[in-house]
Amino acid sequence: NAVSMALVDAGVPVTDLVCACTAGAIDGASMLDMNYIEETAQGPLLSLAVLPKTGNISSGSGKVCLLQMESRAPAELFKEIVSLATRGCKMVYETMQAEIKDSSMTAIENRGAFNRTTELPSSSSTSSF
Repeated sequence: NAVSMALVDAGVPVTDLVCACTAGAIDGASMLDMNYIEETAQGPLLSLAVLPKTGNISSGSGKVCLLQMESRAPAELFKEIVSLATRGCKMVYETMQAEIKDSSMTAIENRGAFNRTTELPSSSSTSSF
């Protein structure tokens, strides 16, 4: 996540952002973004990274570029953890997109090309050719 944002911030053209998230389970309860104590509780831990624009992350079909799980889990629990991690990646992607938009608007404002407080003309007030 940080590398994707750093590339965008540096102006490197990218076609998609890598969005990653971890999820796991303790005593059969799925958890997202577990802390160190939760991770060391001997439950399954899954790392997932997706390219959301390559697929449709809202339906869970973003292109998976990493799926790592070093322990076993029953099939139903595995599906639940993958689903939770996918939703986490979607949240990360939405946050990244919002930050990129905000950063871009700030950069444009700093160049004096645009002011967010100025109302943009509506499409109905523009003339057509």
